[in-house]
Amino acid sequence: MAREYEYYLNEMDRYTDFYIVQKEKIIMHIKVSPGKALNKITGIANNELCLYIKAPPEKGRANKEIIRFFAKTLDIPKSDVVIKSGQMNRHKTIILPVCTLEKIKNIRRLL
Repeated sequence: MAREYEYYLNEMDRYTDFYIVQKEKIIMHIKVSPGKALNKITGIANNELCLYIKAPPEKGRANKEIIRFFAKTLDIPKSDVVIKSGQMNRHKTIILPVCTLEKIKNIRRLL
């Protein structure tokens, strides 16, 4: 019985990882809910960091707001936040510098 429980916990850990560290960059998967009242991280689900963004999903406004949000939250320049894929989708992949790793780990502790 204990082994089954331990296996379950390991499987759950695998499904809450929303970022991957590769060489000099962090690849993060996010799910965005645009048009909300405020910008905030709401949790982790299905290997994605979930966040609310104030900007509407029109003419790239939400993407610009995502870049501003991560730059401000992680205290890095906006030019260091890159949306790699999902520009026209709620599910996005972003690239961040590896120097933000400790701050990203703190996000999980705050949830």
